[in-house]
Amino acid sequence: MTSSQTRWDGLANIGSASEEVKARDKDVSDDFDSYSESSSSSSSSEEDEGIVRSYIRSVVYGGFDGTITTFAIVAGSQGSSAGVTAALVIGLATVIADALSQATADYLACYCDLYQHRAQKKEEISCIQDCPSGQFRALMTQYRGKGIASPDAQVMTSIIAQNAEVWADVMAIEKLGKLGEHESPLKSAIVTFIAFIFFGFSSLVPLIIGFFANSTNPWFFYSSVIVSMFMVFILGIMKGYSTGGPVWRSGLETLLVGAVAAAAAYLIGLLFSPLIEK
Repeated sequence: MTSSQTRWDGLANIGSASEEVKARDKDVSDDFDSYSESSSSSSSSEEDEGIVRSYIRSVVYGGFDGTITTFAIVAGSQGSSAGVTAALVIGLATVIADALSQATADYLACYCDLYQHRAQKKEEISCIQDCPSGQFRALMTQYRGKGIASPDAQVMTSIIAQNAEVWADVMAIEKLGKLGEHESPLKSAIVTFIAFIFFGFSSLVPLIIGFFANSTNPWFFYSSVIVSMFMVFILGIMKGYSTGGPVWRSGLETLLVGAVAAAAAYLIGLLFSPLIEK
């Protein structure tokens, strides 16, 4: 263990060709340590915010699909004159079945990303142990390829190479092109499931009220349209917050997409209505 630690400590100076570069590495490292100590609470807060944003992705993913899928059934039933009862039965079955399907898909996607990163990180640790100088040059070359000046790339790599775990993690992220372990696959799947159920069910609420009121008033369908589009708009705002873009613009863009999907479902139902009437 002592020899391995000594090996990691020596990696910070790999590739330093002169005393001037060594001194620069030390100055930057000291500044980096000082900054890290003074901003540890801020980093923790940013990490928590990143986790929240990752779960918002699951909310938007499940919620949008739930809203549009369910309302498409409502709109298609209305266009084809299939009746409120048919729309409710198919809609409720779709909400539950598709929620399970989407949650499973989200779980598998997150699971694959998580273990792909872990496998790549394990491979990078092995490479660092076998040839640390080669891995040092590889990371420095990647930074230079991003347009970073050679001295700065060397300093950055020297700081990262002081910790083998961090080094391997950075190498894995650079090679895979995406971040590593940030969300639990199970939690993400649960969030997707709940979002799908909540937002998908919202489209059916006006129809359920109309069903129990034994009313065929078209305003129950219009209410379903309003509720669905409002939910889509809210999801668009959440998407804008998650991506850091303009929230209102994101909301309107998502609303437009939802409106087009709903209109398409209605027109398809209207097109095939003669078959149902027979």
